[in-house]
Amino acid sequence: MNDIYIFNTLTGRKERFEPIEEGRVKIYVCGPTVYDDVHIGHARTFIFFDFMRKFFEYVGYDVRYVLNITDVDDKIIRSAREKGVSSLEYSEEYTRRFLEDYKALKLKLPDAFPRVTKHIEEIIWFIEKLIEKDFAYVSSDGIYYKIRAFKDYGKLSKRSVDEMLAGARIEVSEGKKDPLDFALWKTRKPEEDIYWESPWGPGRPGWHIECSVMSMKYLGEQFDIHGGGSDLIFPHHENEIAQSEALTGKVPAKYWVHVGMLQISGEKMSKSLGNIIKIRDILKKYTPEVVKFYVLNAHYRKPVEYTPESLEEAKKALNTIKRAYDALGTMISSGDYTYSFRLSDYEVKILYSLKDVKQRVIGAIKDDFNTREALKNLMTFSKNIYQDLSEGKLKSLTVAFQVREFIGDISKLFGIIEERPTEEDSEILARVLEEILKLREEFRKVRNWEIADAIRSALNRAGIHVDDTRRGPVWRVIK
Repeated sequence: MNDIYIFNTLTGRKERFEPIEEGRVKIYVCGPTVYDDVHIGHARTFIFFDFMRKFFEYVGYDVRYVLNITDVDDKIIRSAREKGVSSLEYSEEYTRRFLEDYKALKLKLPDAFPRVTKHIEEIIWFIEKLIEKDFAYVSSDGIYYKIRAFKDYGKLSKRSVDEMLAGARIEVSEGKKDPLDFALWKTRKPEEDIYWESPWGPGRPGWHIECSVMSMKYLGEQFDIHGGGSDLIFPHHENEIAQSEALTGKVPAKYWVHVGMLQISGEKMSKSLGNIIKIRDILKKYTPEVVKFYVLNAHYRKPVEYTPESLEEAKKALNTIKRAYDALGTMISSGDYTYSFRLSDYEVKILYSLKDVKQRVIGAIKDDFNTREALKNLMTFSKNIYQDLSEGKLKSLTVAFQVREFIGDISKLFGIIEERPTEEDSEILARVLEEILKLREEFRKVRNWEIADAIRSALNRAGIHVDDTRRGPVWRVIK
């Protein structure tokens, strides 16, 4: 499990992944601010970290995955006022819509979806501790973090305080002691309808404090991976480190992983630029499998240029894999195959090729989650298999079963092939399973225990347990 390498923004280099707790991975990802529907740029982050989470599980780790929701923010308050509804009502509606979109993409639900408004008590406690430690101060319009009190400020973004001051867009405030200090708590303004009582009067949290608080609550003072879009490196993640390390003395996450921006005509996709492509609009035309293929067919750290043709190209490329997978299924279910102890030279070559492509696909993923290289290898292999099937070269049930199992397993990991078993499919699968067990019995009769056990192990991995009885093999589905 421990030959996985990840690029760590904090150190600026690719590092071997070594979890804090053996056998377990804890991941925290910054989710959306729910003031509008999520777009394909947001989805790139969610799809990638969903894949990362599933791959860690695939290789045997126990994963705890947390994705937060920011449901109180300046943009939410402003948008709610424009719509003539309360801020809470507005954020509830867009939280619901976000969860609909997340599920529509067929992503595995996180272990926790913490929301800022449900953690005000913990946020107030955290701020009080920062004040006690002299990392924060009370001002006329809220509580601010003193960035110059934290000596390592800038270590994530690789910027000095002077560089930040020269190039920053400074939020004007009479209460700041330093232009770069940032708000931990904002005193309520007369027009704001959402606020909480605090030791400093009515108000609400600033942006950055929420993730320090929620990551610590759900994953502890230190966890393995903190993720998000590359636009969050500064100031959001830089400020998170400053807050959390000031309180605990520890960098909150060991590895900081950032996904590149999705661009249109060289510009970041964002509501302010008016160039967003909403996920719910995309899913009216394309399947979640196509969207996930599009996202994962690029290295996560690189910016991606979105064009109207992008998803159509992804759909065609994905069909290369689906076509081979479906053709193998048709061959197996039709009974148009052979099984014997002897494989042809061609079929032996296919098995060697299968072993090789497995190593290359998994190896690419383990090398900083290079999903583009992994999919490239899977597509090339699938294209060759489909060609061989078309020419009638592949006839062995044993080989076809192993090849289809591999393509299916990897596609399931990527979430790019949809499985919809019907009653007819179940009958076909039962017949195929009986044929596989007959083949296994032939190997057992000639005492070829190695192959017989290999077939049994493969079935077990697929969720089928086989018991050898005096009356013959009996199988059952593993619940």
